[in-house]
Amino acid sequence: RTEKLQGTEREAEARLGRDPRLAIWRFSADRVAEAPWIGHGFGRGILRHEIRAGTVPGVDNPLYGHAHNTVVNVALQGGIAGLALFAWLVAAVVRELAAGLREAPPRRHVAVLGLVLVAGFALRNMTDDFLVRHNAVLAWALAGALLGALRPTSARTPA
Repeated sequence: RTEKLQGTEREAEARLGRDPRLAIWRFSADRVAEAPWIGHGFGRGILRHEIRAGTVPGVDNPLYGHAHNTVVNVALQGGIAGLALFAWLVAAVVRELAAGLREAPPRRHVAVLGLVLVAGFALRNMTDDFLVRHNAVLAWALAGALLGALRPTSARTPA
C-alpha cells in the first residue's frame, strides 16, 4: 500500500507504524465509555465527524469515519446491550452450523462452508467493518441459505 501512495498526501498514513486504526480504536473505546449500555445510536457512521476530527490531529481523512472493527462499531451503536444481542445472534448461527458437522455429507460440507464464512467475516472485520450495506446483506443471506440447506425440506426428506 505504501508503494501505491508514494508521493501522495496519504503516504505517511500508509506506513504500518502510522496505521491510524490504533488511534481510532482508542478514540472509539472512549466514546463507548460515554454511553456504555445503549450506545450512541444506529448507523456505522453515527460518530463519523467526531472520529474524523478526534483521531489523528491535523488529518481529516474521510476513511476515518468509523471504528474499523465490527465489534467496536456495534458497541458504539448499541452499547453493551446491542453487543450482547449481536454476539448472541452470531453464536446462534455458529451453534447451528456446528451441529451440522455431525451430519453426513453433503450437509457436513455445508456446515464447514458456513463456519468458514463466519470465520472469514470475523477475521476480516477485526480491522475494518464490512458488515454494512450490500456486504451485510450478502453475509446474512449466505448464512441463512446455508442454515436452510442444513434443514430437511419436509418430513419425508432423509436427514
